[in-house]
Amino acid sequence: KPGTKPAAGGRAGLGDLLRRIFFPDPEVVWVPFALRTARRVIRRYGIDGVVVSAPPFSVYQIGTRLKKEFPHIKLIADCRDDWLGYYVQEFDFYKSDTLRSRAAALERELVESSSLVVCVTYTIAGEMRARYPELPDARFAHVPNGYDPEAFAAFQPRPHGTSKIVVTYTGTLHKSSSARYYLDGLDALPEEFRVRFETRFIGRITEEEGQYLRNRKTAIRQFGFLPQDEAFRWLEETDYLLVTMMHAGSMTGKVFEYLATGKPILAVGPHGSEIERVIQETGAGWCAAPSEPDEVRAMLQRAAEAVGSCGAVFHPDREAIRRFDRSRLAGEYSRLIQAAAS
Repeated sequence: KPGTKPAAGGRAGLGDLLRRIFFPDPEVVWVPFALRTARRVIRRYGIDGVVVSAPPFSVYQIGTRLKKEFPHIKLIADCRDDWLGYYVQEFDFYKSDTLRSRAAALERELVESSSLVVCVTYTIAGEMRARYPELPDARFAHVPNGYDPEAFAAFQPRPHGTSKIVVTYTGTLHKSSSARYYLDGLDALPEEFRVRFETRFIGRITEEEGQYLRNRKTAIRQFGFLPQDEAFRWLEETDYLLVTMMHAGSMTGKVFEYLATGKPILAVGPHGSEIERVIQETGAGWCAAPSEPDEVRAMLQRAAEAVGSCGAVFHPDREAIRRFDRSRLAGEYSRLIQAAAS
């Protein structure tokens, strides 16, 4: 009847139908338009190489369709996130076995159609290699994210003028980047250290994560979204930069911007994670596992003790950090594409 509230089963059924329609993601609606434009460009300019970069993962459909229609092109698959190992496992959108099977089939079709699969982390590259052991190792490559030096040309560290130890987090706080373990570590500090900390969050905080910021024993300031230049000014006066990542195979782009600042990083991430790997390779800070509360607390206490003499204990490897300069990475990527196209 009109106005009757739909049954829960009906809502669930509608949700399942919409997920099937909008598979592999809502951006699939632009695939026909992208294909039409791509066909025109390939024919007009004699294109012989196509790079598809995901997410959104609907670009996989574009890549495989173009390869079928233009068999001569060299298809390069650029995987900025782990679809099967992370998105499909963590997000409700892919909760049905049917959609997970379709996702696995689409990724396989893309990988088998590609001359080169470029992954943004060692973990993603390793997991994709393992999923397709029949393919040669040369099919897979790793090129990380990086930073733009020009964006930090005017970056000038300066004192914040308070007696606090200022720790700053930039970006979105959500389940996979939860700050709860960092904040738990602060609350567990002896009071003489705990009262000295002030944590600043710049960016969006989901409702789920917002609850973990309330009723804490240390000072917390929330700024919401800020223009980049204004956010950089806050970073200039921070003592430590905070990054949190719960998924071992994920790597947030903010880490590379943090590296460019030259400021010490406090990281909370699993042992063996991509976050820990980069921190250790660059010497850009310290990393503690969220599953080890005493480890997080000890890291924060060491950070408190080091303020004022941080230069004596913080020795970043500048050359290792320059490895993530985007101009260098672009050159590396270019060489990989040229080799795949030859």
